[in-house]
Amino acid sequence: MYVTFLLIVLSYLVINGYPLIVTVQDSNVTLGEDAIINCVYRLGWPWLGPSIIGIQWYNSTSTGDMLNILVDNMDFNQNGRYKVNSTIQPDRGMATLTIAKTVLSDDGYYVCRINDYYFGEAGSHFGKLNVHYLTGTVTISSNSNDTAIVVTCSGSVDGNPVPNIKLYKDGIIQEQSALPLTYIISSVTENDKGIYMCEVYNTAFLTNSYILELHKPTIETVENDSVEPSVAYVIAPDIQANPQEVTYVWSSDDVSDVDTNPATFTFTSSIVVGTVHNISLKATNLIGSTSKKVRITVSEEVSRETRYRKKKTR
Repeated sequence: MYVTFLLIVLSYLVINGYPLIVTVQDSNVTLGEDAIINCVYRLGWPWLGPSIIGIQWYNSTSTGDMLNILVDNMDFNQNGRYKVNSTIQPDRGMATLTIAKTVLSDDGYYVCRINDYYFGEAGSHFGKLNVHYLTGTVTISSNSNDTAIVVTCSGSVDGNPVPNIKLYKDGIIQEQSALPLTYIISSVTENDKGIYMCEVYNTAFLTNSYILELHKPTIETVENDSVEPSVAYVIAPDIQANPQEVTYVWSSDDVSDVDTNPATFTFTSSIVVGTVHNISLKATNLIGSTSKKVRITVSEEVSRETRYRKKKTR
């Protein structure tokens, strides 16, 4: 009877080959998180009863050559960061390697080796752990000429997998590429105003988003003021714009600009009390234009603010 049993087993081996198959599944993890690598094995003779007596994990070369043992199910655990858990069903099992709080040096290859009670070392296989990360900084900038705005995302970024970058306008993707990213806005209109954002990404996480807002000029200046007769008065508005290249068009029916700075308007008030000087400004960049009117009245009684301004311009 025993001889017959052995003949049956040997016949099965000849027909089916070595019955235990070991497969390590490649795994990905984000830097700093716990990594899980699964080793799946299939048993050929469930009717023989449990046969796995040893499970070891090693790090290895890219060709699967074992280097250092990391952990086994007999409580060996190099530096305490590794843990192996196993589950066994009648015809298959899984040996899971957990690596706590991954570091960059954990990126690499790992071998799972299974020892079988009936047939010695049953088999081994290796797989790849990819530690994903993303570091660095990215900035967004713009420059313009007479016809176009160039938005540039640049910086120093390192990551695995190799990171890419997306450029958004008001939350909608406009362009994506590797760093640096250059986006040219031609034939600019007011529709091109908005919030532009550069976003670096890979499968690990996103990082370093910077916001650039393109808008037409805003003008902050006095709108109504008084001035003494026959004195110099300077209108110096605060202009905010992006792109910052602004053209200024000043106009008035009765006074002229006597300074050379296009961003200011200097004139001499009338000698006649009660005269009203109306000056208009139109500030324009590639996004659009904004206009503002200033009304200056010649008066013997002027505000303290006007007296102070007059002293500064003398």
